[in-house]
Amino acid sequence: MIRIVRGRVTEVKAEALLREARPDGGPLTPSGRIFFEALGPEGAHLLQLHDAPPGSAWITPAGSLSASFLIHLVVQSGDEPVTVESVRRALTNGLRRAAAFGIESVALTPLGIGAGNLDAETSAEVMVTVLVAHLEHDAAPRVFELVVGTEYEEDIFRRAAERHASPNRPS
Repeated sequence: MIRIVRGRVTEVKAEALLREARPDGGPLTPSGRIFFEALGPEGAHLLQLHDAPPGSAWITPAGSLSASFLIHLVVQSGDEPVTVESVRRALTNGLRRAAAFGIESVALTPLGIGAGNLDAETSAEVMVTVLVAHLEHDAAPRVFELVVGTEYEEDIFRRAAERHASPNRPS
C-alpha cells in the first residue's frame, strides 16, 4: 500500500525511515540534518565508515527517532549529480535492505528533488514505479508512507500513484 501524506517524515509511524545521504552518510539538505542529529555520536560514526557510490543504500539504527531503522540512500556524489537512474537504484537497494530485515512499513520523502536536481514530477514517476514494482513481488515492506511537504507535491505524487495503481491492489 502506498499512502501519500503531507507532514514531517519524522512524525510518521513506520519501522524504517528512508533518507537521502551523501556518499559519506552526511545530510544532503538542511532538513536532512534531523536524521543525522537523531543518530547521535555513535550513529554518526557508523555513517562515516561509508564512501558509497550513487545508487547505494545501507541500514543503521534510527537513534532517537520513533522508527527502529534508518535506511540511507545515496542519490548523488561530489562529481555525479542526481539522476533518474541513481534515484531508482538507491530506492531499489534501500527496499532490498528493508526486506532483508523483515521491515514491513517504511516512510520516505520525495527523493532527488531540489534546485539543480530532478523536478517533482520526475521524482514521483521514478519513485512510484519502483514502489509499485516492489509491491508486485509480494515482499516486505508492504506499507509505504510517502511524506510530502506541500500541496503541490501531494498532488504530483498522488496522481503518479493513481496512474500506476493496480485494480487489484489499493494504492
